Amino acid sequence: GQHNSTVPNTPHQPVPAQPGTSLQPAVPAKPATPRYISFKIKSSKNDGCLGLDDHTKDINGGTITVQPCNGSDLQRWYEGPGSTLRSVATNRCMEVDSWHPEEDGVPAKAWECNGQDNQVWHWNADRTLRTIIGKCLDLDTHTNVLVSQQTCSGIVGQEWVLGDARKDY
Repeated sequence: GQHNSTVPNTPHQPVPAQPGTSLQPAVPAKPATPRYISFKIKSSKNDGCLGLDDHTKDINGGTITVQPCNGSDLQRWYEGPGSTLRSVATNRCMEVDSWHPEEDGVPAKAWECNGQDNQVWHWNADRTLRTIIGKCLDLDTHTNVLVSQQTCSGIVGQEWVLGDARKDY
């Protein structure tokens, strides 16, 4: 004979869709995890944003300055592998010249990421951004635009604030 068994509807079983309904969302869903969280890096001294110069953004050695914040991806950064800071606009890393790793006044530049120590940056509790040898990213006191590595001295030009975090997919 035939044996009909019915399985009770438990919470673990999917509910069948009704005819004419779609299980697809109206808009494509975002991936479960963002590629990275991007942010602005703002100077505590003048509230400007650390960013790439538009004219040199696509070359190794591109200029990084503090500019009036404008929402551009040239002023957005994310933390990449190996404690690197990478531009959202170009994926280039912020670095200091590897030929002069210990000298004060060496400018921060954008360069193709290469895993070298001169592209490593660490956030400190005192709001400084430090190179692998402990130098601070410093906003030039005369121009209020140029940034370089300097011996850390506790001045406001060496304090940076992360802001406007955004998930980038």
